[in-house]
Amino acid sequence: MKKRVLALTLLLIIMCTYAPYANATKLIDSDDYCESEDKNVEEHIQFQIDDPLLLEVSDGNNENESLQNDEEVALMSSDEASGVCGNNLTWEFDGDSTLVISGTGQMYNYSYDDLPWYNVRENIKKVIISNGVTGIGDYAFYGCENLIEAEIPEGVGSIGSYAFNNCGLTDITIPASLKSISNNAFNACEELTSVHISDLTSWCNITFGDINSNPLRYAQNLYLNNQLVTKLTLPSDVSVIKSYAFVNCTSMTSVEFHSNITQINKGAFDGCTNLKGVYIDDLSAWCNISFEDGGYSYNSNPLEYAGNLYINNVLVTNMTIPSEITEINPYVFQGCTS
Repeated sequence: MKKRVLALTLLLIIMCTYAPYANATKLIDSDDYCESEDKNVEEHIQFQIDDPLLLEVSDGNNENESLQNDEEVALMSSDEASGVCGNNLTWEFDGDSTLVISGTGQMYNYSYDDLPWYNVRENIKKVIISNGVTGIGDYAFYGCENLIEAEIPEGVGSIGSYAFNNCGLTDITIPASLKSISNNAFNACEELTSVHISDLTSWCNITFGDINSNPLRYAQNLYLNNQLVTKLTLPSDVSVIKSYAFVNCTSMTSVEFHSNITQINKGAFDGCTNLKGVYIDDLSAWCNISFEDGGYSYNSNPLEYAGNLYINNVLVTNMTIPSEITEINPYVFQGCTS
C-alpha cells in the first residue's frame, strides 16, 4: 500500500512540473496493480509535446547556430567588408578574393589576431595597395595563406614585422622607394620563386631587420628590370652593402665590385651557393673593405662561395699585396681557393 501511495504522489509531481509545457497522457496498465503488495509498481508515462512555443525556441537555437557557422566560413556582410586601417587609410574586401587598401599615409600596426579582415583572411588571394600608402603595418597580411599576389606601389617606404608571414606569394615586386623591411616580414613564404626590382642602388640600401625579412631568402631568384640577375655588377654609387641584401640569391654566378665599396654587412651574400667568381679592379680597395661577421654563419664575403678571385678579369693564382697596404682587414680573402 505504501508503494502505491508513493508512486501516485510521484506521478502527480511529474504532471504538475510538465503541465505548463506539454500535454501529458498518463497510461497506466491495469497489470500495474497486482494483488500482492510486494510486487513492484511500474508506471509508463507518455508525453506528447505539441507546444508551439517550445518548437519555436528550438528552431531559433538551431538557426542561430547555423548562422554562426556560416559567419565563420562565409564572407563578411557588406557593412563588415570595409573599414579604417590608418589615420587616412581605408580598406575594402570585394566579397570574392581581393583586398584593396586606399588613401594616404601609414597603415596601422596589428597583432596576428586583431586584423580587421581576420575573418576573411583565407579568402584573400590578391592585395592591391593604392598610390598614397607610405607604409605597410606589422602583421598586415599575416596568415593569408592563399594570398598569391600583392601590388606594392612606389611611395611605400616600409614593411612592418610579420607583414606577409606565411603567405602564399609566388613573386613580389619591391619598389625603389622602400627603405626598410622589419623582422620576419616574409617569414615562411615558401612559395616565393622571384623578387623583382627596378633599381639596384635602392635595393642595396634597404635595411633588412633579419634574414626572414628579405623575400630572396625563399625566392632565390632576383630580377632587375625583368632580367634574371646572374652576373651582378654593383652600382658605383653604392659604398655599403646592407645586411642580408643578397641572401640566398642562387641565381647569381658572379659579382663585380668597384673601388668605392667600403663595407659589406652581415649575411649580405649568405647562401649564394652558385657563385663562381668575384671580380675586382683594385686590390688595395678590396683589402680595405670592412666585412662584418665572417666565419661560416651569415657570410658577408662572397668569396666564401665563389672561391675564385679575379683582378681586372684575370684569375688570381699568385698574389702580390700592394705596397701601400699596411693592414689587411679580417675575412678579406676568406674562401679564396684560387
